[in-house]
Amino acid sequence: MDLDGGTNHLTFGPDLRVCFTPTNVTVMDGATETMAIACTAIRDSDDEGIGHYFTAEGIPHHLWFHIDATDSAPSLQIGLYREEAELAWIDTAVPICGG
Repeated sequence: MDLDGGTNHLTFGPDLRVCFTPTNVTVMDGATETMAIACTAIRDSDDEGIGHYFTAEGIPHHLWFHIDATDSAPSLQIGLYREEAELAWIDTAVPICGG
């Protein structure tokens, strides 16, 4: 799924929201858990991204945040997985980490 770059947040279900700026990604999971991730940590990760794990309807899910380190104008990409199956790959088209 490709977005137009005009979005600065995505909502996954009633409790999971992801906000992004040119320098970081913030995950708000429910009313109490917030995780801020610097874009450089995502881009420079040995695993080519960083995951956020959560449970929906009793089933393990995760979001995978990826920024292509070889792209001269990178955008944030987000994978949505249920257990190990990819449900969606989203290119936000939002410039991030100097993109």
